[in-house]
Amino acid sequence: MFPKTVARRNRQLLDMAQDKPCLLIVPDVCCGDTATTVAAHSNWSEHGKGGARKADDQYTVWACATCHSWLDFSGASAEEKRAVWDKAHAAQVDVWTAMAAHGNKAARWAIDQLNGG
Repeated sequence: MFPKTVARRNRQLLDMAQDKPCLLIVPDVCCGDTATTVAAHSNWSEHGKGGARKADDQYTVWACATCHSWLDFSGASAEEKRAVWDKAHAAQVDVWTAMAAHGNKAARWAIDQLNGG
C-alpha cells in the first residue's frame, strides 16, 4: 500500500480569488460575475485529487459560479473540461507569476509548489 501524500494547502492563495475575474471563461457558460469567483480545484488525480480529497491548492483557477459548476457537474466530455482547465491554469500561473514579482507571498508559494518546491 502506498502512503497518502500530504495535501498542500494555502488559505491565502484561495482567498485571493475573491472578486477576481473568472479565468475558466467557458464559452456560452461564463457569467463573468466577479462576486461569485472562487478558487476552483482541479479534478485530476495527478494534481492530488482523490476520493473526498481536493487537488492541491496550486492546482486551482479563479472561476465564477457558473464556470465552476460546469467544471464539476456538467456533462461535458473529460477532454473538453481538460482543455478548458489547462488553458485557464496557464493563465492563472501567469497571473500568480506577476503577483509574485510584486511581493505576493501566496502567489510565490503557488509558483514554488508548481516548480517542485
